[in-house]
This record gives sequence, C-alpha cells and structure tokens, in this order.
Amino acid sequence: MEINSGIDLKTASERSGRTVRQLRSKIKTGELAAVKEGGKLYVRHEDLDALPDPKRSLEDHARKVVGGWPRLSDERTQELGRLLGPDRKPPGKPKFSAETDAAIDRIVAAAPPLSKAQREKLRQILGGDDGKPGSNRE
Repeated sequence: MEINSGIDLKTASERSGRTVRQLRSKIKTGELAAVKEGGKLYVRHEDLDALPDPKRSLEDHARKVVGGWPRLSDERTQELGRLLGPDRKPPGKPKFSAETDAAIDRIVAAAPPLSKAQREKLRQILGGDDGKPGSNRE
C-alpha cells in the first residue's frame, strides 16, 4: 500500500529484496528513515533506493574477508590431504579452477585446528567414511 509519505514495509520488502525484519532492523539502527501512520511503518521510495544492494554488499564483504586470508601452508595442505584421503573429489564433477582452489586454501589456512570429532564428521560429509569401524584414519 502506498500513501503520500511512502510505502509500507511489506511493499518495501518486495521491492528491495529484503525481508520486513531486515527493514525493521535498518529502521531501528537509523539506516532507514520511516514514519508511523495508523500503526504502520512507511518508508520513502528515495530512502529505500538509497540502501546498498544487499546481494552486492554480501559479495563485496565476502571478497574483503577472503582476500585477507593467508595462503595455505604446505603443512596444512598435507594435513588436509591426509584427512580427506586421496582422490576424494566426487566422480563426475568438474575439477575446481585455480581460483576456487586458492579460495579453499585460504579458508582452510584461516580455520583453527580441527578436533578429532570434527575431522571424523568432515570425513563423513565428504565421503571419507565407509561406515566400517576403524575406517577413519587418525
């Protein structure tokens, strides 16, 4: 519903690609101006359009975070290889690009050491556990 002072949050949500809850949060923090009329909140078109694109913002944030991660050391690469075992790439799937491999390396390098339980869970998720007792190498 539109009124002279703007559009209601439901319409703003549909138009902006954000949830009503996200819009309420932006209003609460002062990032988005709103007026209350008849018990409902309304925002101006101009204010809604001035918000950064949520998808673009996430991509930019991810690029900043991943870009700052250190390269994976040879030791960590070997540890990851040992944990996952040889040839653990799923059959029929394409090989990762060098860029994807580099991103994975940065993620693993920045991660804290895994506990035994976490390593076992990771093996199971990635297909490194055949379900037999003692099949998980330590």
